[in-house]
Amino acid sequence: MSDFDNLRDDVATASAANPGEADPALSIAGDSTAAAPVNPRKRKKSSR
Repeated sequence: MSDFDNLRDDVATASAANPGEADPALSIAGDSTAAAPVNPRKRKKSSR
């Protein structure tokens, strides 16, 4: 659980730097991979 919390904190920092890009990714993934420049829609489908 601590690891996940750490990842979320990292993503939150990215969200503060790039709210437009990191926000949707954070909603879908919420992990370190959310910072990767990938299509959020594609990610959601893959997660399923």
